Amino acid sequence: MPASIAIIQIASLPDRHEPDEGEINYPWLYALLDKTGYDGWIGCEYIPRTDTLSGLGWFFALPEKINAVF
Repeated sequence: MPASIAIIQIASLPDRHEPDEGEINYPWLYALLDKTGYDGWIGCEYIPRTDTLSGLGWFFALPEKINAVF
């Protein structure tokens, strides 16, 4: 991963909600970033579908989804 990439911002497409569904396969992307040694920031810039706490549910399910990729 190029050293010039300092931050990656995420949100689902096309609605900019939680990055747990939509057109981008985020578990694959996170696993790829890890595999390539990316150690920069990942910023979450999305509009929660409901309240903020419920909108964080996708985050707690990530480890299992990422481990299933590789």
